[in-house]
Amino acid sequence: MVIDAAWVDGIGKAMTELPAARRRRFVDQYGLPAYDAGQLTQTLALADYFEQCVSLAGSPKDISNWIMTELMRVMNEQDAGIEGLLITPAMLTGLIDLVKAGSVSGLQAKEVLSRMASTGRDAREIIRELGLEQVSDEHELKVLIRKIIESNQKQAAQYRAGKTQLLGFFVGEVMKESGGKANPKVAGDLIRELLNP
Repeated sequence: MVIDAAWVDGIGKAMTELPAARRRRFVDQYGLPAYDAGQLTQTLALADYFEQCVSLAGSPKDISNWIMTELMRVMNEQDAGIEGLLITPAMLTGLIDLVKAGSVSGLQAKEVLSRMASTGRDAREIIRELGLEQVSDEHELKVLIRKIIESNQKQAAQYRAGKTQLLGFFVGEVMKESGGKANPKVAGDLIRELLNP
């Protein structure tokens, strides 16, 4: 029996990438730890989903983290595979971008993701509806921080005297006064600036 080499080559090219090869490629191409690569290649659909996300937004490790923690949590809650979710790669990467931009906190994003999974709606729409947009406007935050410093002169004096761990107290007050909407990183930077003129 003689097998044509071109026919064998054609079959090889038509075959999908095997899981072990894809795991190695995820480590080499995307710089993922072997554990992540193993989790993401459990099914063909999950591996394809990951690569679609990366093609849209880059940031393979961030995407891997979101898929392995939050998206898999939702899949478990819904007892569904990735192909059964209402969250498309574009929707997930859009949410990740909003977190990176400081438009919503990581904690709030988890709630948004759950709602996305149950409704199929876009993150921005859910964030607006729930009133979760973070306040990152420096002028608005400075007004609030000045008021908090004025109301907490004792703590402000202690901070200026070297008790810098009180920064957490001031950030907490800003979060409380803003109803949790202030961007904590921006708030922290502005508190340092205003307490160290």
